Amino acid sequence: MTDERLKEIMADGAFDAEEVKEVREDHYDDNEIERFEVEQTVKLITGCSTVDNSAQQLLKDELKSWLLEDENSPNEIDDEEVEALIAVCKPHKDNNYVKNAVQFVYDMSENKPVKVKAQLLS
Repeated sequence: MTDERLKEIMADGAFDAEEVKEVREDHYDDNEIERFEVEQTVKLITGCSTVDNSAQQLLKDELKSWLLEDENSPNEIDDEEVEALIAVCKPHKDNNYVKNAVQFVYDMSENKPVKVKAQLLS
């Protein structure tokens, strides 16, 4: 998704259900979620004053795909992913959508990284 489109979505201060659907389709067009796509979703969620509830599930799905469904460390959040997750989410850790999504992926991970709990969930 282009920066231009992100600005258009954020212009009215709302991230509505149709826009969430559009972002999901764009991000999943190659069946792989990358860090920049998670960053875009977090930006939309935290940058809009009104956010449709479906954005919560989108962020949960993206974090799960990005962190737990990779080939290097399936079902675990490895050290590199821990650092990336903290970099993406720590500035927004008080946002309920972000916090709930991080908790969701943390609970699903087999290794439960202490650093994630300490820096994002405390």
